[in-house]
Amino acid sequence: MATTSTPEERSRTEVVTHPRERAYAWGIPMTIGILLIIGGLFALYAAALTSLVSVVFLGILLLAAGILEIVAAFRGRHQGRFLVYFLAGLLTAVVGALFLFRPLASVATLTLLIAGYLFASGLFRGITSIVDRYPGWGWDLLYGIVALALGAIVLAQWPASSLWVVGTVVAAEIIARGITLCAASLTLREVGRIAPGEGYAAPA
Repeated sequence: MATTSTPEERSRTEVVTHPRERAYAWGIPMTIGILLIIGGLFALYAAALTSLVSVVFLGILLLAAGILEIVAAFRGRHQGRFLVYFLAGLLTAVVGALFLFRPLASVATLTLLIAGYLFASGLFRGITSIVDRYPGWGWDLLYGIVALALGAIVLAQWPASSLWVVGTVVAAEIIARGITLCAASLTLREVGRIAPGEGYAAPA
């Protein structure tokens, strides 16, 4: 029995099975993922510096967004809602400026917000899991307990905890993103090992 394939199917097979294409397909995400993990570990080691850098970066973004919104409000002032957009942009720019000129106070404020989120999330998950008793509710209850404990630790050590909480959260996000990229690159490598013509050839 002979098999045939269309030019499009042959092209797809060559893309999947070409060694150089396979190397680029999974090698680049793997490299980026490893670099992100290394950077995240460094950010975790220098959590205080990471906290300050994160606040300054956030302040720059807010200030730029506020200025752009004010400019947009003036450009569209004849279309209505000028005051709403102007005040929103002004508030965003002021908050961004405060983040830039008072980074330590901003870090302390963000730390309180994170502690409040941990308390709220822990209470919601814990109470919901106990009341509903759905399948796997024990894991949500455990999450709630851990979140409440972390919130209590952050508040008990505040304002000293401001030096490591924000940086730790940012570092954990960077490390998680790096691990995700590495896992995705391994999946791409496995997909690239499909034998030439496998899954594409059709019986005549």
